[in-house]
Amino acid sequence: MAQDFSGQNLQGRSFKGRTDLMGANFSYADIRGADFTNAILTGANFSYAQAGVQSYWATVLLIISLGLSTLSGFVSAFAGAYTGSALISQDKHEVLAGGFILITLVLFFTITIRQGLLKALGVGVVAVGLTAIAAVVAGEPTLAVTIITVGLAVVAAAIAMAVTAAVTTAGALAAAGAVTIVAAGAGVVAAAGAVVAITGEATAAAAVATIAVVVAMAVAGLSAYVSWQALAGNKKYGLIRLISVTLASMGGTSFRKADLTDADFTQAMLKSTDFREANLRRTCWFQGKKLDLARVGRTYLDNSQVRQLVVTGEGEESNFDGFSLRGINLRGANLVAASLVGTDLRDANLQSANLSRANLQHTKLDGTDLTGACLAGASIEEWGITSETKLDRVQRQYIFRLLAKKKEPRS
Repeated sequence: MAQDFSGQNLQGRSFKGRTDLMGANFSYADIRGADFTNAILTGANFSYAQAGVQSYWATVLLIISLGLSTLSGFVSAFAGAYTGSALISQDKHEVLAGGFILITLVLFFTITIRQGLLKALGVGVVAVGLTAIAAVVAGEPTLAVTIITVGLAVVAAAIAMAVTAAVTTAGALAAAGAVTIVAAGAGVVAAAGAVVAITGEATAAAAVATIAVVVAMAVAGLSAYVSWQALAGNKKYGLIRLISVTLASMGGTSFRKADLTDADFTQAMLKSTDFREANLRRTCWFQGKKLDLARVGRTYLDNSQVRQLVVTGEGEESNFDGFSLRGINLRGANLVAASLVGTDLRDANLQSANLSRANLQHTKLDGTDLTGACLAGASIEEWGITSETKLDRVQRQYIFRLLAKKKEPRS
């Protein structure tokens, strides 16, 4: 008899390697932080379950985010203070260095917003290096040293901002997004304020303090922007998102290498959950929540278009030509007029799916269950059905007439 854990609080419980959970009922259970690594969960019911991280890990990420944002604020404010001091200096070398840093910062912010963080970092490092070389060639080694020193400070601030953005995003994934990002921004502001107080007292220059605040606030704003864009799935910040999902899932529910064949995650909360190397054959994801924030590795869920399809069941007029969808569960899905040319749908569940007018030419369908599917008007020329393909109660009369008509010899 299948075990029943429905509605139970299973936070942090270990089911690692369990082989007695086939068909188990985990519906409505709280499985945050639970470990199902290598477990056999064939046919298990996780509908409406709450997966993800426990509250303590979300708190840890929030604390780390605050610490890193404070560090980023100090580095950014000091870089700004140095730039301000250089600009009001009587030494032409320092003035030139200060102007160079301001230009580099503007370029860094612009490229980060338009092309992404990695490209901005690359351009910043190259700009510092080339400018320093030019200064040496021009017979200004002192200027070159100054530029390299301050340039490294700016690069350090940029890296600190990137790391802060990644951890802040991870905290937002694990807990309340707005709270984490606002808290991180508060850390930057607090650090900037401390630097301004120190700098202002040492130099008595309001201009220096102003520039320090502006730079620190700009870095804080950019960090928040990158975090929001990463959360929104902007591909320009894909690396930040990848790192964030990895960090957030470290304390989350783990199904790594588990056998989830025919398991049901209908309307389950799935953010910060690890599905790497799991067997997801015919697993049901219908109306699953935050699946895009789960760690899915190289499974078919890695494709955003496929994730959308398995969650919503809506693929009308979509193009999946050549996709590897082996073992996918599309039971009852709307695939009207969808293009599936050469798509690998072996062992998939397409029971009661609407494939009317779909293009199934060269589609691989060995072991596919098409029971009750609608294929009216579908193009099935040279489709890859075998003796293992289930075609019970398929609406197919119209198709066979078309095929028969195509085979009629010309008069």
